[in-house]
Amino acid sequence: MSAAIVKSMSLDEVSELRGVSQSISRHLRTRLERYLNTLPALFAPRKILGEYLQSASDGRVAGAEAHYKHIAQQFESIAKSALGVKSKLGSPLPAINGNLVLSPWQYRHTLAGTEDLVIVSSPVQWILHYQSDYAALDFMQDILRQDVSQDGAKQFLINALTIARLLESSEVLQQLLADLRFPVTIQETEWIPGLPLVLIGCELPLVRPEDDVIAKVTSLSGQPNFEELVDVEQLPSLADPFMEELKSASG
Repeated sequence: MSAAIVKSMSLDEVSELRGVSQSISRHLRTRLERYLNTLPALFAPRKILGEYLQSASDGRVAGAEAHYKHIAQQFESIAKSALGVKSKLGSPLPAINGNLVLSPWQYRHTLAGTEDLVIVSSPVQWILHYQSDYAALDFMQDILRQDVSQDGAKQFLINALTIARLLESSEVLQQLLADLRFPVTIQETEWIPGLPLVLIGCELPLVRPEDDVIAKVTSLSGQPNFEELVDVEQLPSLADPFMEELKSASG
C-alpha cells in the first residue's frame, strides 16, 4: 500500500478534492463489494481448516492441520500481548461466518509540532475480514480503551488470522484479485502488534495536505479525523500492470 504524498494545498483545494475523492471511493467500494459477493466460495474458511473448523460439511482437507497449528500459535501470542490473557485454541475452532466485510483502513498521525493525534483513513483501501460481532475498527478502539469483550475478541482474532492465512496460501486468489484491479496485501496494524490484517483496495495515487491544514480541517469539523485524497491529476498517467505484463511477455 503506497503512502500518501504530502502536498501544499489550501482549504478550498482540500474541500474540492475531497468531494471528488469520496465519489471515487463510493464507486470503487460498490464495485469491490459486487466482486466479493460473487466469489464467496473462494474465501470459505473450511478450504484451509477442514475438520479443524466447526462446520456442517464433512471430510478432511489436505494441509488443514498445518494451517490450524499456524493459526493457533499466532492466536496464543497475540492474545497474550493484546488482551493480556493466556489463551489456547481448542479443536475444532468455533464456526466462522464466511460473509465478507469491508472496514475502513486507518492509521494514527501526530501533527507536526504538537501532540495532537489525528486518525487518518484511506478512501481506496479497506480491511477485508469475516463478519463477526466486532467490526475491525470497533475492536481496535476497544483494545486501546482496554474494554474488550473476551468472547468477541477471540472470534475476531480467529477470523482475522484465518482469512490472512487463506490468502497467504493462495497465490491464485491473490492474482485474481489483482487482475480485478483490487490487489491485497497482508500487513500488521500499529493498533495490535503481531495481528496480520488483509488490506484490499485500488492502487491510486493519494495525497494529504500539510499538517497545519489538517489541523484547520479537524478544528472546523470538531473531529480528530482526516481522509486522504485521491490525486486526480495523476490518474491519466497510471500504468496498467496487465498491459505491462503483456509487453514483457511479448519481448
